[in-house]
Amino acid sequence: MKTNETMRTKSKQIIIGIDGGGSASECVITDTEGRLIGSGIGKGSNINFVGEEAAYEAIASALLKAGFSETHEVLAVCLGASGVKIDRENKQWISLINKLIPYVEKIFIVNDAMNALAGAIGLQKGICVNSGTGSFGTGWDDNRNFVYVSGWGPFLGDEGSGYWIGLEGIKSVLRGEDNRCKPTILKNSLKSVFQEDDIYKITQKITKTKKQQELISKICPLVFRCAELGDEIALDIIKRGAHELALNAKAVAIQLGFMDVEIDIAMVGSVLISNRLIEHFFRIEVQKMLPKSKVVFPRYPPVIGSVILAFDGINLIPDNNNFIDFVSMKPVKN
Repeated sequence: MKTNETMRTKSKQIIIGIDGGGSASECVITDTEGRLIGSGIGKGSNINFVGEEAAYEAIASALLKAGFSETHEVLAVCLGASGVKIDRENKQWISLINKLIPYVEKIFIVNDAMNALAGAIGLQKGICVNSGTGSFGTGWDDNRNFVYVSGWGPFLGDEGSGYWIGLEGIKSVLRGEDNRCKPTILKNSLKSVFQEDDIYKITQKITKTKKQQELISKICPLVFRCAELGDEIALDIIKRGAHELALNAKAVAIQLGFMDVEIDIAMVGSVLISNRLIEHFFRIEVQKMLPKSKVVFPRYPPVIGSVILAFDGINLIPDNNNFIDFVSMKPVKN
């Protein structure tokens, strides 16, 4: 019978990158040149929300879909995980990865903001502003000094995020209902979505649901739609959101000494990437605050950022041209 060590010496050497998000977990496997072997997607794996067992199953599913086999010789795994902030959580993740991949040589656990940054701008100095369900700014200098700003969560911050835009939309409807601001066509949109004419009953549905953050985030597209139709209140929300996101970039620039430096600022997250309106105002605000900077689209998705960090962690240099060949993960051209 072949021993595990014998099997490993005859197997293919691979690198694994994982992006363990709250809504989905994505895995990419490459060879030591960065050529794609496989990719897979599983359910969300934020341990703080779904628990260790569900996180294990989500990443196991993504690994299986990516073509992982225990006969592979895994040189390194990098996991960018939601909610990773303290050593205890890192140890928990390391234990989980060891269960999934028993013979991995190196394990790197980073906050998902860091692998998103690596995917967006690579390993050179730069800034990344993320706006999805939540929002935050990140960046690092040439010495890899990492800075993280905002991202205080839906109740304390996340300005400019999908949740924040949705919440501001709801609040503007309520203010209009009280005659504390101009009326907004958002009111009719809310009534249509909730299939309810009574605004009070709509507020009750929002406040009593267990999935409040998810529900409020779904209001975000309505705000964009109304803004595009010329609604002043909705347009003001988008402009304020863009300003807050630009402040994230400025805050990172101040901490890293980039205020008077030519620097790329990458936009990441579904809100900034998918909505031309907020992207437009974000570019304007950034130009005012950081005139020497350049706003760009991300080079690669966060899961490729995990691959990049795994390579870097073991001092291997992949051929980045191989990343461009990823059928479902082509970098966005600026």
